[in-house]
Amino acid sequence: ESELIRYATHLSNTSELYRSISVLDHDSTNIQQALTYNLKAISILESISDSINPDITFHLTIKYNNRGSIFLEAKNLDSALYYLGKADTLWSVLHSKNPNKHTLSWCNTLANLALAHSRLGQFEQAHSTYHKAFELCQSSISKHSLRPILVSLFTSEGVLLRKEKRYEEAKQNYLAALDLQKDLDKDECRKFSQSMVFIYNNLATSSFFAKQIDSAVTFYKLEKDQIEGLRREEVGVARLRCADAGRGDAPALPCGRDPLLYGAVRRKDQRGRLQ
Repeated sequence: ESELIRYATHLSNTSELYRSISVLDHDSTNIQQALTYNLKAISILESISDSINPDITFHLTIKYNNRGSIFLEAKNLDSALYYLGKADTLWSVLHSKNPNKHTLSWCNTLANLALAHSRLGQFEQAHSTYHKAFELCQSSISKHSLRPILVSLFTSEGVLLRKEKRYEEAKQNYLAALDLQKDLDKDECRKFSQSMVFIYNNLATSSFFAKQIDSAVTFYKLEKDQIEGLRREEVGVARLRCADAGRGDAPALPCGRDPLLYGAVRRKDQRGRLQ
C-alpha cells in the first residue's frame, strides 16, 4: 500500500506540474493532462481502504481539492463544485479527529468552493461558505497564522457583495481586510502589496456607487500611493501594467479601472463638484 501511495503522490505532483504550466501558457492541453494524472491518483487512493492506511483520507482530500481547483480554473463550475464539495466533506472528517490541524487547507478549499457558487450565481450558498470559513478561522488556535487567508476571504466576499450592489457591506469587508493587513509582518506585507491596490480600488468604486464621492476620492488617492510605493520598491511592476490616462499630467490608471468613473471622481477632487 505504501508503494501505491507513493505512486499516487507522484501522479498528483505530475498533475500539479501540468496545471502550473497551463497557467503560464494558457494551453488547454496541459489542463487536460493535469486532470488525467489527477484522476489516476484519485483512482489509486480510492482503491485503498482507510483502515489499511489512516492517512489515506488526508491524501484523498488533497487530490479532490486539487481536481476541483483545476476545474474552477478551467471554468467547469459544476465539476468544481462536485470535487471541492467532496474535499470539504473529508476536511470535516479530519477536523473532527484533530481540530488543530488542516485549518488553512480547509479554508482554502472553502474559498474556492464559495467562488464556484458565486460564479454560478448561487450567492446565498457562496455567503454561507464564506461564513463557514470565517467561523473555522475564529475557532482555530492558530489565528495569527491564518491572517493571510482571512484577508483573501474578506476581499473575495467583498467582491461578491459589490456584485450584489450591497456596497456598504462590501466596504466593511474590504476595510476588515485592510485592518488585518496592518498586523502582517514585513515579508507578509510585501506579498499583499498588490492585493492592497485591488482593495483600495474596490473601496473607491463601492464608495462611488454608494454616492460617497469624497470617500471615493480618498480611496483612489490611497490606491495611487500604493502603486507608487510598488514602483519605488520595484515589486510587481510587470503585473501592474498601468495604462496611460491620455494626458501627460494625468495619473496612470491600473488595468481594470473604469477611466470614465475615475475621471468623474478626479474632477470632483480638483473642482469640488462632480461633473
